[in-house]
Amino acid sequence: MIIFYSSSYCKIIRSVFLFSTVTLLGYLLPGCSGKSGDDGQEEETRKKETKALTLIRNDDCLNCHNIEDKSVGPSYMRVAQRYEADFSTVNRLADKIIEGGGGLWGGGQMTEHRFLKKENARKIVRWILSLDDSVANKNPMTTTPGVRLAEAFQAGQPAGKNGLILKAYAMEDLEVSGADALPEIPAHAIPVDSGIIKFIHFTGLEAFEPLQENAMLQATGFITIQKKGKYFVKLVKGGKGRVILNGAIAVNENDWDQENDMDLSPGTYPITIEFLAGPGAKVLSLQWIPPDEEYFRVIPQEVLTISP
Repeated sequence: MIIFYSSSYCKIIRSVFLFSTVTLLGYLLPGCSGKSGDDGQEEETRKKETKALTLIRNDDCLNCHNIEDKSVGPSYMRVAQRYEADFSTVNRLADKIIEGGGGLWGGGQMTEHRFLKKENARKIVRWILSLDDSVANKNPMTTTPGVRLAEAFQAGQPAGKNGLILKAYAMEDLEVSGADALPEIPAHAIPVDSGIIKFIHFTGLEAFEPLQENAMLQATGFITIQKKGKYFVKLVKGGKGRVILNGAIAVNENDWDQENDMDLSPGTYPITIEFLAGPGAKVLSLQWIPPDEEYFRVIPQEVLTISP
């Protein structure tokens, strides 16, 4: 028996068929859209992915560890220098972070972190071990071009507002309170030289020329913080020096103390860097790790200004 359908009925059937086919292809072939499903998923994953240092910032790790300075526990750099970054080591150290305990670094006991996911513990370990990897952790001391005192002191009025005011004071004009203390600069002291420096990154003896004797270097200005979060601040120094940020000591004057972490909100803050320099001075570098980054870099000229 032959059944005849009306033309309107056939149109309905064709519409249902086409709709079902397109819907099915949409599931099977996401790449046919303007943006592939894989790309979209990768971007979403990248946005949601938590960096290792963010996990460290949000946990209690910084109570006992610094990145490079010694604290209650070993610095992360020392850990990186001891272990190879192979699969079994990463798993073993990840388990140690979760379970806690001592035995690996003397008599100290590490707090257990039972609520830390194993994948996040492995991520933390991989980042720690990457600190001793020159490919992952590009050392700014060797990869960033430095500045020189001679160029700063020869500079006239700055073309723009970026940079810091740099002054040099003779030792006889300073107030010395103790053999181990950083001298203070009295309000009436007159600098023997001054200029504008783009950023703080002196590397090598020649960078400190023409200093012929001990002098106090002081760089002052302002730093602009664009994102709220925990910042790691480091002053690599070949002697006594300190960083004062918004009236608080960010890095103190002790020779062995080079880094600190600070919670900062968006804004522009006064900053002062002081360093006791002399003929033997070899290095002075102001660096940071902003939120969402994982390795130190020189604080750039773009965020430093001579006026607010």
